[in-house]
Amino acid sequence: MTNGSSDNNNNNQPVISKNIVGVHNGIIVNSNELWKKNNSISKKTDLDSEVIFRLIDFYNKKYHNFEKSILKTFDEIYGQASIAFFSKEYNEMVLFTNHGSLFLCLDKTKNFLIFASEKIIIEKYIKASHSKYFFDCINIKKVKPNTGFMIDLTDLSYRNLFKNMVYNKSFITYQRD
Repeated sequence: MTNGSSDNNNNNQPVISKNIVGVHNGIIVNSNELWKKNNSISKKTDLDSEVIFRLIDFYNKKYHNFEKSILKTFDEIYGQASIAFFSKEYNEMVLFTNHGSLFLCLDKTKNFLIFASEKIIIEKYIKASHSKYFFDCINIKKVKPNTGFMIDLTDLSYRNLFKNMVYNKSFITYQRD
């Protein structure tokens, strides 16, 4: 909990915006400034996390480009953010981090995905449950800072998402450091 009382259920995650349900680990230090700058989006909670998902929704409506809306949002936020979210407009889950505190693991059949903010959380889950038959701890991947994945929910295939993508109105060009 960063802002707002957890006694008020509206201040608990997941965050629900118009088209997105998501979770955020970290802190957005310029959330108040972003709310003032973007007065066309409405604030419903005291969570700093809310501004991330409302901005993604706002930019997706403006640009009609899901990747661009995510990257534009991360261009504007200051602080640490690892996010996971679904959008009702797309059959994808997005995982993205600007500081690298995000790990994921697919099961051996590539039908099940787990993610967490720390590798040890996934390792403990695998070891403590019957999941060790399905998961392999050596296949836990760290999501590098300023990167993420757009994961298709039908088959768990994914596209990479990089913060240093160059975008304009009609296309996105992928550039790696």
